[in-house]
Amino acid sequence: MENGIRERYHEAQRARAMADQSGDKGRAFVADYVNYIHYIEGVHGAAGGQGH
Repeated sequence: MENGIRERYHEAQRARAMADQSGDKGRAFVADYVNYIHYIEGVHGAAGGQGH
C-alpha cells in the first residue's frame, strides 16, 4: 500500500509541475490527482475507515 500511495503521489506531483503549460497537461494533472485521492480512499476503506 505504501508504495502505491507514494507512486500515485509522485505522479500527481510531476503532473502538477506541468499543469499550467497547456489545457491537456492541466487535465492530466487533475486525472492523476483524482487517481491518487481515490486510491487513498480505497486504502482507507479497506482498513475499516468510515466516512471522509
